[in-house]
Amino acid sequence: MAEEFDDKVTIRLLAEGNRLAYNRVWYQYYDNVYRYTRKFLRSQHEAEEAVQEVFLRLWIYRKQLHGVENLDTYLFSIKKNVVNTKLQSLIKSSALKSDDALIHVASESRADYRIRDEQVKTAYSHALKEMPANQRRIFKMAKEDEMSDEQIAGQLELRPHTVKFHMKEAFRFLKTRLKPFGSITMIAAIIEQIVNLLG
Repeated sequence: MAEEFDDKVTIRLLAEGNRLAYNRVWYQYYDNVYRYTRKFLRSQHEAEEAVQEVFLRLWIYRKQLHGVENLDTYLFSIKKNVVNTKLQSLIKSSALKSDDALIHVASESRADYRIRDEQVKTAYSHALKEMPANQRRIFKMAKEDEMSDEQIAGQLELRPHTVKFHMKEAFRFLKTRLKPFGSITMIAAIIEQIVNLLG
């Protein structure tokens, strides 16, 4: 129970832009992320670059952490996307043309992602339309307009606490509607892409 609480505190602080929390996540998960990237990428240099990209995305999209409950699961989604992108890039540059096994893995992964992304995008769009109006408005302001809780609260004349509550309820609503695709934490990494496509 203590570890779960600590994980939630770290997620909250990271979402708020706390660099100490970010550094803690870096040190705690670096080896795990590196082992994963090294398993799929040929060289140490490529693996290390992938690790840097994983933690860079974690920081850039830290606002998406609101509603995330399991950091390990969230990071797994990010590192899987990063490795897939790296493999595609290497194939395009002919670096892996002689390695049929890796080409097959990357090709299969691309197909899986395309199918999953389309399914999740459609389900997400329907869920957004069914979301209560106030939640939908605040959620879109946060995700599409990239406004902070304080900015949303000021524009709508609400308390920041009320905005946080609506965001929490919005993620809970999405989690229920997207249940067939797994936990909301499994698809959190691609929510930003979906929002951009639908915006």
